[in-house]
Amino acid sequence: ALGDDLGLVRAWRLIGDVHWNHARYGAADDALAHAIEHARRAGAKHEEADALGKYMGSGVYGPAPVEEIERRCDELLPISSGTGYEAPALTALAWVRAMKGRFAEASVLLGRSRAIYEDLGLRLRLAFVAETAGGIELLAGDAIAAEREFRTCLAALAEMGEQGIQSTVAAALAHALIEQGRFDEAEELVSASELTGAEDDVSTQVLGRSARARIEAGRGRQAEAERLAREAVALSEATDDLNMRGDTLVDLGEVLSAGGVSYEAATATQPVSTEVAAAATAVGAADTKPLRIGI
Repeated sequence: ALGDDLGLVRAWRLIGDVHWNHARYGAADDALAHAIEHARRAGAKHEEADALGKYMGSGVYGPAPVEEIERRCDELLPISSGTGYEAPALTALAWVRAMKGRFAEASVLLGRSRAIYEDLGLRLRLAFVAETAGGIELLAGDAIAAEREFRTCLAALAEMGEQGIQSTVAAALAHALIEQGRFDEAEELVSASELTGAEDDVSTQVLGRSARARIEAGRGRQAEAERLAREAVALSEATDDLNMRGDTLVDLGEVLSAGGVSYEAATATQPVSTEVAAAATAVGAADTKPLRIGI
């Protein structure tokens, strides 16, 4: 029945949100696919487009291959043109292009997404685009530009009183500052993230620990740095966020290297899967450090 399908859309969306918060994006994918199916049965175009938009993000963060993410974007764009729901697809495509090293294309796609949200007055969505742009700038190796985007996002979230996401963005901004050698400022942001971040917000917990590990290593406090870096790796390994898992391994390698342990010895202690290694080298560049944030 129509009512049953609409109820199931909402139920599967809630299930997807639970998995999303724990960075289990493969499971979120499955839940969102069910939500999309029931929305189509009900003829609920709004709910379908909304679920498809979230489906973009779970694809980018999780284990879905690039070709699958592009297929999803191709599916969403035609049915959402002029509604505003094409913006998540544009943002997802921007991340895919960036992962391929096509940063100019990524910038254009993000610009289109921003313009849509600005026209619609969707300030929270605009903040999400700025967060994505910050991650892409880190991926491109421009920590100063990443800082600018993350600060734009934080300011918008603070103005709206949106505290849940601020902790994640604060930790991401800390990484951008660490890249610039600004450890004191980064530490303030990590402390703020730790104060407000939920215990079950895995992404925030991982970003915060890995940032603090890098700060401790930069100050020569090796034992504490290694402990925190290993905690970040352990937390990320419980997820299927391949970028995050790759990032934490790179961070651990850097921490151990700062303590005089070779990179080979560091990676030998971790069972790095083929999928994580592929995510860490997706750009095809030697410097994998910026692989940290998604949409």
